[in-house]
Amino acid sequence: MKKTLIALVALCAAVFAANAQDATKLLQQKTPAPDFTMTTSTGEEITLSDFKGSYVVLDFWATWCPDCRKENPEFKKLQERFSGYDVVFIGVAFDPKEEDWKAFVEKEEMNWYQVNAGDRKFANTKIGKDYGLSWIPTFYIIDRSGKIVAGYFTVEELAKALKYTINAC
Repeated sequence: MKKTLIALVALCAAVFAANAQDATKLLQQKTPAPDFTMTTSTGEEITLSDFKGSYVVLDFWATWCPDCRKENPEFKKLQERFSGYDVVFIGVAFDPKEEDWKAFVEKEEMNWYQVNAGDRKFANTKIGKDYGLSWIPTFYIIDRSGKIVAGYFTVEELAKALKYTINAC
């Protein structure tokens, strides 16, 4: 019985580890950020490359993701903290129900650009593949020339890096 329990725990840990965060899949520093054009929750079409000349923070998330919902209040504070700097924030959601996503964005007052890739299987979407997503939330900082600074899995890591990157606050 004891051996069966230990084997079961080991199996669960291995399965979890195989599906968990994989930083090796994230885009490497100085890689050109893959361009995309998507429609925001307010109906505006945006293209990532239009923001060259500014820093960009990408937040890959979903309304159904517990870790994303947990990080959202801190992300909102970060966005507010850097609102006076030349930083553009873009949330990229993976929600199949457009109306639920829009309602969540409005309810949570996520007042930065929000777009929706519309598929719960985020790693299989074009943007998910382009950005090497194996976990959400995932955050990227993109420099003014459109190149990746780095990718992160927590707002805490992102905040430290953003502060350092733009020498702010």
